[in-house]
Amino acid sequence: DLYPAWNGDGRLAFVSDRDGNDEIYVWDSGVLTNISQSTAREYDPVWSEDGRLAFEAWKNLGGVIYVWNGDTLSKISQMIADDYGPFWSRDGRLAFVRKRYNSLPFTKDVYIWDGATLTHVAPSEAEDLYPAWSIDGRLAFVSSRNGYSDIYIWDGITLTNISQSEASDFAPTWSEDGRLAFESGQDDNLDIYVWDGIAVTNISQSETYDHFPTWSKDGRLAFVSGSDISIWDGVTVTNITQSPNSSETFPQWWTP
Repeated sequence: DLYPAWNGDGRLAFVSDRDGNDEIYVWDSGVLTNISQSTAREYDPVWSEDGRLAFEAWKNLGGVIYVWNGDTLSKISQMIADDYGPFWSRDGRLAFVRKRYNSLPFTKDVYIWDGATLTHVAPSEAEDLYPAWSIDGRLAFVSSRNGYSDIYIWDGITLTNISQSEASDFAPTWSEDGRLAFESGQDDNLDIYVWDGIAVTNISQSETYDHFPTWSKDGRLAFVSGSDISIWDGVTVTNITQSPNSSETFPQWWTP
C-alpha cells in the first residue's frame, strides 16, 4: 500500500497490490473500495477541490489519465502517448505531462483538461515538465525551449520565462500568496530561489545541495539543505535539525 492522498472530506485514496495488481483504492469511513478494477497498473492519485480523483494508469508501456467522480471513471487521454503527473488547479482544471511518440524528436508537453476539452499549453519542440498551479490559476512549469531548463509561467494567454538563467531549474511550487519557489543550479551546487512576481532571489545561498522546497500556509518555506532541514521565514534561513550524523529529507507541512 503506497501513495496515500487525503480528500478534504476525509476520504483516503492510495495504491495497493492486494488484488495482485497496483490499483487505486478509496477508504471512506472504514469502507474500502477498488475504484480502478483493471489490468493496468495505477499510480499517483490526486484529489481535486470538488472531490474528483485523478490518477495514472499504465498498460502495454503506455500511460493514460483517468478521473473518478465518485461514481464513474472517465478516460481523459486517448492518444498513443505517456500521460502522467496529474495536478489539479483550485478551479478544477487538471494539468499533466504528455510524452508523445508520434513525432520526432519525442517531446514532453503540458496539457490542461477543463472537464470537457484538452488544451496543449504553449506548443513547442522543447520538453515541458513539472506543472504546478497557483491559487489564482496561473500555471508554472519547467521548459527547455530557451536551450536551458527554465521556469515559465502561463496565465492562459501569455507565456513568461521568469528564471532566464543558464542553470537547470526544477520543482516549481507556489505559496498561498502567489510567490514561486524552485530549485536551480549546476553540477552539485543547487540552491532554492523565490520569485515574488517581480524579481528572483536566491534565498539559500549555500554550498550544500538545497532541494525539495515546500511552503507552509503562513508563507514559510522549508527545504532540504545538505543533510538537514532548513526554514526560510521571508528574511532568515534557519537550520532546524542540525544533525551532522544523520540525514533528513522530505519535509511536509501540516495543513489544517
